[in-house]
Amino acid sequence: MTTIMFRVLHVQRLPTLGLTIAAVEILSGVVEPGARAYGTVSGRPVEILVRSVALEGGRSHLDGTGTLQIELIGAEPPEAVEGVVFEVR
Repeated sequence: MTTIMFRVLHVQRLPTLGLTIAAVEILSGVVEPGARAYGTVSGRPVEILVRSVALEGGRSHLDGTGTLQIELIGAEPPEAVEGVVFEVR
C-alpha cells in the first residue's frame, strides 16, 4: 500500500463562503475527499480533513499539484501549515 503524502504550498481562507482552500503538491499516492491527513506545525499536531479535490490538468495520481477544500484542526493562522508535509492515515 502506498503512503499518501502531500505538501501544502499555499492556504487561503474564503470567509464569505466559509471555505479554506489549499494548493498542494502531491508527493505520493492519491488524495481523495474524506481523507484525514496529519502533520506537525511548531511541535504541535495538526489535522487536515479533505472536503474536496481538484487536480490540475485532470491528474488523479501522484506527482501533481492540486487544490483541496479543507478543514484545518489545530492550526492558527491557517498559513502556518504552508510548507508542511502531511500524511494521510
